[in-house]
Amino acid sequence: MRISRRMATTLLSLGVVSVPKPSHGFGSLQIRFCTDVNRDTCLRLEDALEERIMQRSMLTSRLEAEGIEIPALPIHLHVTSGGGSLPSALYMYDVLNKVSNLHTHVEGLVASAATLFTVCGHHRTMTKHSTLLIHQPSIYMAGDLKFSDLRDEYSNMQWYTKILLDIYNETTTMPYTELVNLIQNERYLSAEECLEFGFVDEIV
Repeated sequence: MRISRRMATTLLSLGVVSVPKPSHGFGSLQIRFCTDVNRDTCLRLEDALEERIMQRSMLTSRLEAEGIEIPALPIHLHVTSGGGSLPSALYMYDVLNKVSNLHTHVEGLVASAATLFTVCGHHRTMTKHSTLLIHQPSIYMAGDLKFSDLRDEYSNMQWYTKILLDIYNETTTMPYTELVNLIQNERYLSAEECLEFGFVDEIV
């Protein structure tokens, strides 16, 4: 299945570009996420993933019918994003973890909630001059607020922070205590630091 230029342009306008590129003679399956993380962009990303999974299945079946045996074709997710909605990112994190042979790529800045897209995957790369930023969740509150409202939101933020720390603890090599210190700051991580701390597997 080929993606027409018109379809690619449409995907670009949505912030998600999904274009196959040749790899190892059989073609590979590419998705580019260059937008903020929110409900709509995550749903579009999920649609692009489903399309790529179907395309991979069709290609694999065709090759097998021709007697050609190849390893499972990877799906490549390229991410450039300043972050956005944490609940949407957590939803997408679970979706991405169900995709077999997913390769994720940090390109440019990947920050905040968007880092949940790139810490998962069977192989994770980062370009040399890209940066990663993880920090604590934040919330905007306005209007007439009772003390109980503030207490509830404080509890909610503690819960979200623990979820983030647990995910980073599972997907990186950084000790939990160091993750706690890192998430409390607004410090960008270089590609070399991300490789050292296990946020990525390779610098490309």
